[in-house]
Amino acid sequence: MRSALAKLHKLDANSVSGFASDGLEGVFSTLQDEIAKELRRLEVQSLPAMPGAFAQFSRLPQDRQVAILDELLATWQIVSDLTMPTPNRGFSRKQEIDSLKRFLRRSGYRLANEDALDLIKDGDVFEIYNAERIQVFRSWSCFRVCSYSLVDLLVYDWNTLYDRPSWVAHELMSCVPKILAPDAPVYVYDLPEYLITERFEGHNNAFMFKMGFAAAIVDEATSKPVGLLTTGRATLTPHPKIGMNVSFI
Repeated sequence: MRSALAKLHKLDANSVSGFASDGLEGVFSTLQDEIAKELRRLEVQSLPAMPGAFAQFSRLPQDRQVAILDELLATWQIVSDLTMPTPNRGFSRKQEIDSLKRFLRRSGYRLANEDALDLIKDGDVFEIYNAERIQVFRSWSCFRVCSYSLVDLLVYDWNTLYDRPSWVAHELMSCVPKILAPDAPVYVYDLPEYLITERFEGHNNAFMFKMGFAAAIVDEATSKPVGLLTTGRATLTPHPKIGMNVSFI
């Protein structure tokens, strides 16, 4: 299966059906294993998925399952081309942005305002959310404050994994029309720093998060908005109930 997956540029419903004899769990496990292998090559600690991750995956709609498998394939392709990160510092700003650019090219997307890349600073956390508000890309720097695995981030929704102040979601949603407006400039958030805590048992990281900026992601062919890039700065802090945990990348 590994060699067959390695030949694919993207996974869709048709290509996934070609692995029917192995089952979705076989494809899921193979991609997890290959990503973990590449991270070990890079001497990056790789966390296993939570025990219920595949059960959660199997309960999702089929189109979401296919999308998750394709995101895992994309991650494998991207990480396979990475070189060793700087010890104790993680991947460089260039490596982070190169990973972002490769994801955008593979997806047929581009930034509506390419100047946004110049605003990303070393150590920034950045993510892409699609039109359904699903996180489809995250910088490697995310894992410096996150104790969840990549698979956990893909199969569970954000609010299942994390707690944050109730006002944050409302404020962020109110900004979206401005971010996605035609010819909109890069949108700089004006929000106070806030606390994010992990919710699952055994995952006890907490961090202060300061929103940076957001920019629209558009379809390369049609220039229609398909999502947005958001950035920010995250700083580990003692968990209000447990105490300090550790980062993993």
